[in-house]
Amino acid sequence: MKENIVQLSQMMNITNHGHILYIYESIEDYIENASSYIFTGIEQGHHILFIENKEIFDKISLKIQETLSLDQLRNVHFFDNYDFYRLYGDFKYDLIVQHFSKIIDQFKDKSSIVRTWANVDWKDQDHLISKLTTFEKLADHSVQSSNLISVCAYNGHKISAALQNSMLKSHEYFMTDKELVKSSLYDKRSVIFPSIYETKETL
Repeated sequence: MKENIVQLSQMMNITNHGHILYIYESIEDYIENASSYIFTGIEQGHHILFIENKEIFDKISLKIQETLSLDQLRNVHFFDNYDFYRLYGDFKYDLIVQHFSKIIDQFKDKSSIVRTWANVDWKDQDHLISKLTTFEKLADHSVQSSNLISVCAYNGHKISAALQNSMLKSHEYFMTDKELVKSSLYDKRSVIFPSIYETKETL
């Protein structure tokens, strides 16, 4: 596990933006990777927006509290992913993006550097693959235009191979519990959506 912690930390140190698709299998490894992401961001003086369910975040909090000071912990901002993604009932990616943009705006007003981590959640519904694929294409453009490092985490037991391959087209990096690599399917030219800020004006 230490090897992929080093790998993730090195990636964060050599780039100022990146959209990472993380398909996790082990919750233990997931917690280790999430904690590493927070540690590295805090070391660089960044604010971390962490969208996660409370049960998992409580476990992550126990790990980071062993190392981070109270001042550093104030730069870790938790949002419940159940409310974040299911607040509107259906997975309405336009409203989710609008909500996210308002949160980012709060930090941009303070000239703060922001890094995000989101454990994407949803309820069973029609046209889910299309909705998630569109959502991630829009998110990729937002990451590029806003110079963010953003991890989109998905439970590997909940998504199909077809959905994974589709989302690899809108993520520059692909991460598993044990490794982090460039996405061989990523095609930046296919992203034609407006930024979250432009989208917000039309909603």
